[in-house]
Amino acid sequence: MDYKSIILSQENIKKYCKQFKYPIVLRGKTINLLCPYCNDKSMTALCVGQTHHIDCVSPNCPHKDKKFTLVAIVRKVEKDKKDWDREKIIQYIKNLFQVKALTPQDVKEQHKWFDYYIKNGFSLTPIKPNDKVCIESEWQNKEHKDPSEWKEWIKNGLNVGLNCNMSKKMIIDIDQKPIPKEIENLIGNTLIEESKRGFHLFYQQDQDLPKTSIGEFTLVDQEGKEHFIKNPNFQIKLNGRNTTLRKMEIGDKTMIKINNEEKLVTMKSYLKIDIENSNNEQGAQVVIYPSICEDYQRKFINENEIISIPKKFKEYLQSKIGTIAIPTNSEIVRQEIKNDTYKLPLIEEGEGRHSFLFRYACILRKQMSVAEVESAIVSLNKIVNNPPLEYKEIKNILNSTNMYSFADDKELAEKILEYLREVDEATNRDIERAIAGDNRLKAEEKSKIDKAIAYLKKEEFIKSKKNKLFLVKKMEWTNNLIDTLKQLPFKVPYFHDLGRFCWKDILVIGATPGIGKTHIALNIIKKLSEQGIYSHYVSLETGSRHIEIALQLGLTEKDFRYNKEYYNPLEVELEKNAVTVIDWLNPVEFENTHLIFEHFAKQLCKHNGLLIIFVQLKENGSFFAPNLMNIFPALTCKYFYEDGSDGTYGHFEICKIRESIRKKRLVKIPCMFKWETKELVRTDELKENENIKDEQIIVDEKEE
Repeated sequence: MDYKSIILSQENIKKYCKQFKYPIVLRGKTINLLCPYCNDKSMTALCVGQTHHIDCVSPNCPHKDKKFTLVAIVRKVEKDKKDWDREKIIQYIKNLFQVKALTPQDVKEQHKWFDYYIKNGFSLTPIKPNDKVCIESEWQNKEHKDPSEWKEWIKNGLNVGLNCNMSKKMIIDIDQKPIPKEIENLIGNTLIEESKRGFHLFYQQDQDLPKTSIGEFTLVDQEGKEHFIKNPNFQIKLNGRNTTLRKMEIGDKTMIKINNEEKLVTMKSYLKIDIENSNNEQGAQVVIYPSICEDYQRKFINENEIISIPKKFKEYLQSKIGTIAIPTNSEIVRQEIKNDTYKLPLIEEGEGRHSFLFRYACILRKQMSVAEVESAIVSLNKIVNNPPLEYKEIKNILNSTNMYSFADDKELAEKILEYLREVDEATNRDIERAIAGDNRLKAEEKSKIDKAIAYLKKEEFIKSKKNKLFLVKKMEWTNNLIDTLKQLPFKVPYFHDLGRFCWKDILVIGATPGIGKTHIALNIIKKLSEQGIYSHYVSLETGSRHIEIALQLGLTEKDFRYNKEYYNPLEVELEKNAVTVIDWLNPVEFENTHLIFEHFAKQLCKHNGLLIIFVQLKENGSFFAPNLMNIFPALTCKYFYEDGSDGTYGHFEICKIRESIRKKRLVKIPCMFKWETKELVRTDELKENENIKDEQIIVDEKEE
């Protein structure tokens, strides 16, 4: 969809009319409006289907073609805008509702600032949409100075952050509005960006200032006595939740202990400053224009050159840091361990809980198995983090650790496994020849192979017997009659309330060409990630379209992995206990449907897990192998667009479900595709203000 359709959409028509109290009535998918051109006050204007165009049905409408858009309503409602041109009003609506769409004016503004970034040596990092979370792992050490990359990120709806170290810049984040008067005259004429709650002051990097936080808080008790606290990490409980003083706003109340006495206090004033400056242990990044955080777009309030921090401002900050500079997480933990005093909490929310556990897990992974590392990290998380990370985040850390453990030897280990799959068994010398040919290996190269073999033995991928190595192959027996019946410990996206799903299940989703199977597949991965499930995505088509969609959806490197090269379905080896999404099976392969599904059934028996397979449908919407398609899967369904739809509205049509939990078989699940965010949602899961009224959300098969 073009930017005009997105900005002038029906959703924004509803939002605007509600905000400015313009007459509107919703009837299902039809919007009735007061025509801005007619003199009478009847609801003669209609917006039907999915278009942003509004038609007046009155035969007396004076407008020449009786068609208009939200632009006409803005001119009617806001008198000061009646002479604005169309593009200016579109930009106004876009900014009013923070719509994620690029207008010509946005593109021009971005080019101007990207030229500024290039001139000043900015290195940016990709950030999740409407968030501050980096997408890349180890982003601190990755340089991105190519503007074509930045433009692609923005095109895909991502935010961008300034990598302070790679850019040789330092940012003083004033986390309050307005800038305190005691600071205002010290900051100098440098580049300033406005955020939702404060301002970012840009300076050239100065290693004399550490990455830290400054907090000074004046609290008043019920007797009118003031209490001054100079610690942003001072523990409090706010709205029933453990947090710190830095989270309080003016007027907020909390209980604190003063001289062993509990007192109810109110926040009177504060000073909150974050110094974002990279050091040897921690990176620093700050989200910058044209990013949107908390539905507020960052914007620069001047175009000044970036200067060195003025001497007086530097001295001011150093005086505030004084002896209470907040140490890094590593320093805190080292000191606590040294003193053998585990005083909770060690690491507060927003202070790098994730990065600390990731670094520690990487160290442990060199000596311990995955299960041992998980046990250690889960325990450590409870000790050092306040609040502890959710298990979903712990799993993401462990998955990331697995990807980066033995990075130098991983490719070598995979080569050894691939060779053993071909020959069944081999000696160390056979493996050396398979990898290096007949060339004589240097001691260092031979040592690498020996280490890779030792690692594979430790992880029980291979075993040795009589000087020969072979893959671990064994039948797994069990007498467990209860655990096997357990449902999946997460909700299966889109279908969770239809039936009972278990490990080793196969789900099949069919769609005709051009329907958007990859969008659905990546939406499933996103919904799984939100539940803490790390997925494996197998793309059986060329190109990187799935990567673009993943970025648009806000997925990061910690959410899923994907294959780097084409795989024959019959050669796909599933990961153990994993959720795998295959996108998609080619029609030419359906003559081997029984072999493909038999292969995957064996893989699931061997490795456990859940498998979701997308398949191509014929143009008439039927399966290429209809008789075989329902034998193995626990659920088989198709996805279609609604008649006349541009892709916004569609539905899943259920063909088979092995174990339904409904009295009546559900046959249709209406969905809506959000063009701005690329999300596909069930219409009954939309937020209340997005619900389509008077419409049957879930369609059940009629009772006979």
